[in-house]
Amino acid sequence: MYVLLEEKLLYLESREMVMRYQNRIVAVATVLLGVLMLAGTAFTGHFPQATRAEAVGFDALAHNLFAAGQPQPAKGSAR
Repeated sequence: MYVLLEEKLLYLESREMVMRYQNRIVAVATVLLGVLMLAGTAFTGHFPQATRAEAVGFDALAHNLFAAGQPQPAKGSAR
């Protein structure tokens, strides 16, 4: 009986060790893939274009939001 329990314990310990290595491998691969994707995005010509478009869109959105709180001038005013 003791031998069976000891074998089961060794099996579980070895399985846990394998899972630890698998988790580490997946974590490293995920970080490397993320860095690779970020570098690929940053070094293409599309990244500056997208950031400019986002800045223009945000600027227009901010003007609309903040202008909504301001009183609107009369239609005939020279402002």
